[in-house]
Amino acid sequence: MYSPANAGTRLAGQLLESMTLEDKVGQMVMVGFEDRSLTSDLENHLNSLHIGSVIFFARNYAGPEQMWTFTRDLQRMAACRPAPAGFFTAIDQEGGVVARLLSGVTVFPGNMALGATGCSAY
Repeated sequence: MYSPANAGTRLAGQLLESMTLEDKVGQMVMVGFEDRSLTSDLENHLNSLHIGSVIFFARNYAGPEQMWTFTRDLQRMAACRPAPAGFFTAIDQEGGVVARLLSGVTVFPGNMALGATGCSAY
């Protein structure tokens, strides 16, 4: 019997079976880089090392549209790989003391500010 959960499990299994050991190890590696767009050098680097996760820093950010385009281009590149697992993406933006991006983004209060409210819902 078909169910979305079964279909997702089946697709994940097929993806894992299509991956080499290098692909699987690369999925556990997160890298940062200097670029603000997908260059051929960055693409070659990410593909040759089978990287599966990227982290963005302030140096990679020029604005919301640029970041959206950069992320889209990375995901499109990942979809063209022999084992097309998308990138897990992260950004160095913990909030509070560590707030690298201040313009064009929603800045949430840090942990200390949330704790100071005394509200356990946060």
